[in-house]
Amino acid sequence: MRHVFGLLTVVAMFTALTGCSSQETNGDDAATETSVGDFSTESGAVSRVVVVRHAERAGSDADPDLASDGTDRANRLAAELASDPGVAVYATPYKRTQQTAAPTAKEWKVDVTTYEPARDPAPFIETVRTDHPTGVVLIVGHSETASSIVASLCGCEVAPIAETDFGNLYWVDLAADGRIVDYQHRTSY
Repeated sequence: MRHVFGLLTVVAMFTALTGCSSQETNGDDAATETSVGDFSTESGAVSRVVVVRHAERAGSDADPDLASDGTDRANRLAAELASDPGVAVYATPYKRTQQTAAPTAKEWKVDVTTYEPARDPAPFIETVRTDHPTGVVLIVGHSETASSIVASLCGCEVAPIAETDFGNLYWVDLAADGRIVDYQHRTSY
């Protein structure tokens, strides 16, 4: 009993210290789904970072274009983010990430900024947070980098993305002091 109480105390302290609420939803559950396009500063957030893996690719060569399903997914993402105050779009130099990012960049009237994927995304995330203290930023990555980018943003565990999964969408809302106001994960868009 003492161990259970101790564990509950640790969990409560962690939740209080992080100030982060997390919600995972399946995109098929429209009744309870929160739209990433609903960014509001009412919660105290001043910025939101949205992270996705590139959409479906055509072929398995080193630098494939998007498949038609991938182009459709990229356009759905842009439509969902259209009402947000977008300030920046980042993508790795590969065609599939650039093509996933392009519709949102066009919608927001910004250029796609190229970044190099790294094992440790912390320096990149610090640059993003410093360069864009307000507004919404989209980062397009890969199955092996997107979850580590989100983990660096929220300071929480994020499960790796399966090689066959292209629908994960994450967002982290940040207060002016860098505190995490909200963290959400959807499994489809």
